[in-house]
Amino acid sequence: MSSSRPFIALLDADDLTCARAACPETLSGNVLALDTDIHLILQQQGIEHVTPWDIVGHDERPRMAAYESAVWEHWRRHGRLDYEGINLLGMAAFRHVGALARLGWVAYALRRALEELGPDEVVTFDEPASHGLDQPVDYAKMPLLFGVLRGLAEQAGLPIRLISREALPGAAGFEDQVAKRNQRVYAPVEAEAAIGGRSFVLFQANGDDLLRQLPLIREVRRRFDCHVVQLYKDASEEIVRRLQSEGHWVWHETQVAQWAPVSEIGAAARAGLEAFKAAGRESVDELRVLFDNEHVRCHFEFLFGPYAEKMAEHVRAWRGFFDRCRPAAFVTNYHAPIYDVAAGGGIPCLGLPHGLMMYGHVSWFGSLPDKSSIGAISDRHRETLILAGIEADRIVVTGDPYSDELLAEAHQRDEGGGAAADLRGQYDISPDRRIVLLCTTKVGMPSKLTHMPYVDWEDGVRCTRELADLVRRRGEWAFFIKPHPRWDLLGLYAEVNRGLPADRQIVVLPNQALGPVVEAADAVCCWCVISSALVEASLVGKPVMMFGRNLIWYDPRVWATDGWPHFNSLEDFEAELELLFSSPAHYAERIAQTAEAVRQFLGRTRESSVDRCMAWLGRHLAPLT
Repeated sequence: MSSSRPFIALLDADDLTCARAACPETLSGNVLALDTDIHLILQQQGIEHVTPWDIVGHDERPRMAAYESAVWEHWRRHGRLDYEGINLLGMAAFRHVGALARLGWVAYALRRALEELGPDEVVTFDEPASHGLDQPVDYAKMPLLFGVLRGLAEQAGLPIRLISREALPGAAGFEDQVAKRNQRVYAPVEAEAAIGGRSFVLFQANGDDLLRQLPLIREVRRRFDCHVVQLYKDASEEIVRRLQSEGHWVWHETQVAQWAPVSEIGAAARAGLEAFKAAGRESVDELRVLFDNEHVRCHFEFLFGPYAEKMAEHVRAWRGFFDRCRPAAFVTNYHAPIYDVAAGGGIPCLGLPHGLMMYGHVSWFGSLPDKSSIGAISDRHRETLILAGIEADRIVVTGDPYSDELLAEAHQRDEGGGAAADLRGQYDISPDRRIVLLCTTKVGMPSKLTHMPYVDWEDGVRCTRELADLVRRRGEWAFFIKPHPRWDLLGLYAEVNRGLPADRQIVVLPNQALGPVVEAADAVCCWCVISSALVEASLVGKPVMMFGRNLIWYDPRVWATDGWPHFNSLEDFEAELELLFSSPAHYAERIAQTAEAVRQFLGRTRESSVDRCMAWLGRHLAPLT
């Protein structure tokens, strides 16, 4: 990589296809791979390139954190559009936290790349106007990053050459998946008639979080003389059928509220946008590339335009619904606009975590509506949230009802070793070989960031490749990988296996449930990631550890994972496995340490999470007992 060559940033294989078709000579210049998959593709094709982690130093965490804070503070101060007492651009606030975190990271990484590489030209994509709010988890496009790059190039006075995707065969640009999903039509229901004037508790979530609510819903129905209504915006037909089989009301949010366009915010929105743009023009260059950049302006025009109009519809629709059907309490695992309206209307609200590894996502809890109660996973988690500036009287230690089910399943596990015998037999693992299970996921994914990255994904790839030497040498150990069920680097694991002898292959189990694999394992390691599998695997009575040489901006204290052993070199990891499997005393010590780490993470109370949630609900539902 050198100066006097063009610079191009690639996010995915479609970008590579377009660049090769439009200006193949660019691929001999300064190529920046922004995500793991394209990094692996470029390596396979022998195309020289760098990643953000070749540019951004591990010691730059304070600088990046300060930039992320400055970006958010600018939005918090200037991103306002008030309507009937509610800031429309403060509703579902974590959407903006995530979008700005993603934009902030790519702006920081791209600026540093241009500084370090010193190209004589920037080549990038001419993307249509779009926004940067969340897309579904399996959709990785991120069009605004190319607008950020154009803004940075203009600030640096660099010539810009644009690639148009329209004329290129097989080119796939950004398509708003959420807008497509929102076009679905659902038949209206007579919610008021169905509820029949009885008291009810309103639950709201999306996807798998709807299932996380079931233990609490069952207990509410058992203990209280009231209805339960569960609303969702997005869920599979399978999930909806399962929920409906429980016997409570399950409705799509468009079925119960009366939706109509709100036209009277136009003048206020235009004035708000102009004030926002003026604030952007007066900011420093690092902020102007986001807030005064004509190639990113479409995002903020969308927010002050169609998005704000939709939020105003939410205000009207949910206030109307609550006038007709006011719940005794509102419980959610997801910050949707209905949450802001419910909290603003004085309805008792409880926001629960939507995953055990929400522990370290402090900004998610901090973005919840001011008048809402916040469910913390443990007393330690509560203290973490207080230290982050959240008012102590808002935080209720509820735990996560999903963890109750995990604990129950762990107590009912197969004591006879059947799962271990089945897996050993299926993969011809002799009884004298020790099984080492690695729990993995896809590291990288800048399009899914909701905070500054914690993981050097390029080093994570190196760590996995370097693992091959350990697997090859230690034939007395059998290595299994349990990938993430929805996204992972299966191609990388296949590449590693191609370099290993037939009798040393890593067993990759993408379709296997975690529980039986942990039962079969002799030791478990969360490999190069922060994952809820760490906690789930630790409930089965096996030694569990973390390998995290690449977790460069991760603080175990914030995530409450400091109770587990951490290893940052393959030499130390190998030494630990050797000691585990040669010393019964050390093995027992690590099992005890794992159990203590779980107690620190989940809390030491004997009271179930459902009972703790019910204690909060009981204050609002006591007359219904």
